[in-house]
Amino acid sequence: MQSRTDDVKALRDILKLAKLTFCDKGLEITNENGWIYDDALSAFSMTGKEKIYELASDVYQFLKCDDEVLRKKAVTTLGLSTRLHLPEFKDVAYKIWLEDKDDGVRDAALRAWASYYHNTQDRIVLKILYKILTNEKYSVASRHSALVEIFHTSQEPSDNYKRYNKKDFFMIRSNEKFNQKVDWEEIRAIMKKYAPDGIRPLICVNNHNPNHLT
Repeated sequence: MQSRTDDVKALRDILKLAKLTFCDKGLEITNENGWIYDDALSAFSMTGKEKIYELASDVYQFLKCDDEVLRKKAVTTLGLSTRLHLPEFKDVAYKIWLEDKDDGVRDAALRAWASYYHNTQDRIVLKILYKILTNEKYSVASRHSALVEIFHTSQEPSDNYKRYNKKDFFMIRSNEKFNQKVDWEEIRAIMKKYAPDGIRPLICVNNHNPNHLT
C-alpha cells in the first residue's frame, strides 16, 4: 500500500511541476526544463493506463493549459475508455470538441466523447459522427476519427475497418483522397439501419467532387 501511495505522490509532484512551468508560467521547452516535460507525458500515460483515479483532479487542471500537447494528453487521460474514462468527463469532452482552438485537442476530445457510446448504437451520436465525417470543414484527422467511431458506436462488422486503422490511412491529409478511400456505401448502410434521418450529402467546402454521395 505504501508503494502505491509513494507512486501517486511522485506522479502528483511531477504534474504540479509541469503545470507550474509550462501552464502557469508559460515557459518554452528548453534543454534545462525538457526533462520536466518528458516526465509529465510519462505521468499522464501511467495515470491513465494504471487507472490512478486519485490524480484525476491534477490532470483536470491541464485542460486550460496553453500547451496543446499537455492539453491533449489531459483529454485522452481523462476520457478514453482505455484510460480513466471518468463518467463526468463525457460532456466536458464534447464541449472541448466544440470549442478548443487546436485541431489535435479537438480530435482527441471527439474520440474521448465517442468512447462513452461504444456499442450503444445511439442514434444521436451516430448522426453527429456522420455529420463530421461528411463535412470537409473539419480536419481530415477528425473525419477519420468520426469514421472509426461510427463502427465502434454501431458495433457493425466492417470489411474495411482494419484498412481504416492502418498507418497509411492515418497519413492521408487531403479531403479529396480521404473521400476516395472511404466505402460510403458501407457507411450509409449503417446509417440507414440505425439513424436514417441523419443521412446527408457530403458538404464540399473546397470544391471537391464526391462521386459517392449525391
